[in-house]
Amino acid sequence: MTAPRRQLLFLVLLVVAATTLRLAYAYWVHAPGRSVISDMAAYHRQARHLLDGTLGPDDTFYPIGYPALIAAAYRISSSSLGLLAVVQAIAGGLTCLMAYLVARRFALPAAWALAAAAIVAAYPPFVFYGSLLLTEAITPLLFTLMIWLLVRVIETRHWRWAAALGVTFAAASLVRTNFLPFAPVVALCVWTGVGRRWRAAVWPLSVAAASAIPLLAVACTLNSSLTGRWSGPSTNGGLNFFMMHAEVGRVRYYDWSTGPVRNQLEYSGVYESPVPFYDEPHFYREGVALMLADPLRAAFRAADGLRETAGLGRQSYWPNLRLPASDGWRGDVYALLGRALRFSALAFLFVLVLPPAIVIAILSARGTIVECGQVVWMATAGALAVMFVTSVLFLAEPRMHVPYDALLIAASLAAVRRGWLAGGREPGSNLNRAAGNPQY
Repeated sequence: MTAPRRQLLFLVLLVVAATTLRLAYAYWVHAPGRSVISDMAAYHRQARHLLDGTLGPDDTFYPIGYPALIAAAYRISSSSLGLLAVVQAIAGGLTCLMAYLVARRFALPAAWALAAAAIVAAYPPFVFYGSLLLTEAITPLLFTLMIWLLVRVIETRHWRWAAALGVTFAAASLVRTNFLPFAPVVALCVWTGVGRRWRAAVWPLSVAAASAIPLLAVACTLNSSLTGRWSGPSTNGGLNFFMMHAEVGRVRYYDWSTGPVRNQLEYSGVYESPVPFYDEPHFYREGVALMLADPLRAAFRAADGLRETAGLGRQSYWPNLRLPASDGWRGDVYALLGRALRFSALAFLFVLVLPPAIVIAILSARGTIVECGQVVWMATAGALAVMFVTSVLFLAEPRMHVPYDALLIAASLAAVRRGWLAGGREPGSNLNRAAGNPQY
């Protein structure tokens, strides 16, 4: 068997193994419908409202993309959450495939790219969230697919890839609105990839935008009609922004109460809201007022947000579920996964962030990050920036980085290999020779 055929076989086996692992975990240990609390309950309730045609202004709080997936599962199958477990397991398997393809765009050899796919296949947070009714179950696939399509647009300049990029960006943003700030990164990467010529970048970017806007416009129009004022794809930004700066554990509006884990760990007070949670302007005004009243305290809160997202704070991956002791070996498996999750949270900064951040810093210092062959590194820099800005302004916990982790796994291996080659451990090889990139 030739080397390319062996590599393809190994890749297919990894995809199948990753899918099977997630299915086995969901079937024998923890199915998506077993824990329906907090955000999970809200997604499920929104899906039921979507099916029943009873959407209200409260249903604008979360973006409609993931509830629409749950609703589709209910429409297709009587075993709806079982079907959703299958869909999420397949998404996990396909994330391995996309991690391999993206790793190759870092100019990694096939063996290293297969290593990236293997890590993604067994990555504890991906297995964990694949069994829950949370957006982290599918956003790693959507984001990694978006990165690969971005590179394909630059490689081919074909309108079909640009259209696919736009649709994927819109779909990802309707599942997780934190992806919206990534739009300028997409534009900058395309501009860089076509030789820093805006005239050449206008066409693919216009096609991508034209493909993304209809889906986003439908969601915004629906939310605006439900709230009675202009609204974006979701209305939770204001409350999340306020809670980043408010020294209270929870916010309550009549019989509705919510609060991020970090606030509940640090504070015990309750903010009695005069407006519903979806009233974004009110919460943005209150949050800005808190920042202006004590800028130094706001800076410390921002630094603490970075610490929490980087896994160095008091939080691990939410939710911290425990199976009852009566579940026997299932509880043991869950406990083992819990320990793996805590280790993953602590290792994230040092294993997945620092190596690519060092390469990005070196490329930036040399001015080579804006060269065509470094587009994927620019996209990685943009992903890190969006992730940490979101952590400073809105939510701060380890699961905030999960959608970006497949890209960061590939980038980390690429950074390690760069260091390997630069150290002379593999004489005569050059990581970027095939891509035409400058020698590192």
